[in-house]
Amino acid sequence: MDRARVDTSISQWSGLTSMARIVWDNVTLDELISCEGDTQKLIALVQQRYNITYEAAAWQVMNFFRTAEYYQA
Repeated sequence: MDRARVDTSISQWSGLTSMARIVWDNVTLDELISCEGDTQKLIALVQQRYNITYEAAAWQVMNFFRTAEYYQA
């Protein structure tokens, strides 16, 4: 999923934060809201909270958006 395609989901970010909170329970709801759906901010947050590589965090975030898009379709 490319960044442009993910950015179309940003307007729906407030609805996705609850799902994101379930996926990443080490991240607070306030932190998720502050990401504002920005993939780079979310990747950095996931990387920091879970002490994983950038690539692993990026995969998780992209997979999250793919899954969210599937369920919202």
